Amino acid sequence: MKKLKFELKRWNYDAFGDLEEAKRRSAMQIGTLDDIDEVRDISTQQALDRSKLLEELALVSNEQESLMY
Repeated sequence: MKKLKFELKRWNYDAFGDLEEAKRRSAMQIGTLDDIDEVRDISTQQALDRSKLLEELALVSNEQESLMY
């Protein structure tokens, strides 16, 4: 069973990449857009980008959580 779990984790990493890095990258980009929004209104495109990043972050978090169980 441990071998299967290890193989699944390795396959997931190969298929989807480093989930922690993806979460960190998305969170940083969201933070940057939030910082810009505090200084001035962000553009429509930036607002769309932020929404997409938030969805991506939620998806990656859910993928990572599903691997834990």
